[in-house]
Amino acid sequence: MREVYLADVALGSGRAKIIVAVASAEDVRLALESECDIVEVRADLAPTEWEELLQAVRGRRPILATVRSESEGGKCPDALYEETVTRLLAQSPEAIDVQVDHPAAATLVQRAHEVGCKVVGSFHDFAATPSVEKICEKFADASELGADVCKVALMPHGGKDVLTVLEALRLTAAEINRPLIGIAMGKVGQLSRLAGPDFGNCATFAAAGNASAPGQLRVDQLRQIICD
Repeated sequence: MREVYLADVALGSGRAKIIVAVASAEDVRLALESECDIVEVRADLAPTEWEELLQAVRGRRPILATVRSESEGGKCPDALYEETVTRLLAQSPEAIDVQVDHPAAATLVQRAHEVGCKVVGSFHDFAATPSVEKICEKFADASELGADVCKVALMPHGGKDVLTVLEALRLTAAEINRPLIGIAMGKVGQLSRLAGPDFGNCATFAAAGNASAPGQLRVDQLRQIICD
């Protein structure tokens, strides 16, 4: 698998890296006190203070800047998505999240690469888990757009759905030479956060303070498991 570096943190080699999402100054404090590898600044959850959060994290951890649209479970109005991603890019984060199903996705990936920013091409479904084939297609969509890292996060409704996500991750890892992130959300999906690295996951998300997604474990819990 090809390595992708965010500052000095390598995705795609070694253990799965731990990402913590932040949306407040207190979240930042807890994240920086934790042993996380990357900090995700959720601009849609902190619409009036995300610039300050970026400044607080800069130079202390690699930054993944993210704005999640309402159509993919976030708080940003869809009409403001492209504008907000562009504003985030102006702050020079190490990486930016781009939703692969957004009409401006290709343009945003190009803009990011022009300024030397890595791209996490993502797809989220907070309602269901599609088939293995459909999940593989979403990974492929991100890869074809030129994303450096391909991410899919889905909501399972039972153990079978979790296995579906892991199988799609395993199959895609054998086909696409890019770091992958595959997540089954919620308490049911916690297995994917633990077993995912064995199926090709380059990173997983954990909570240092308030969880930004259902089913997240704490950084200390996750690190103890994946580093043993």
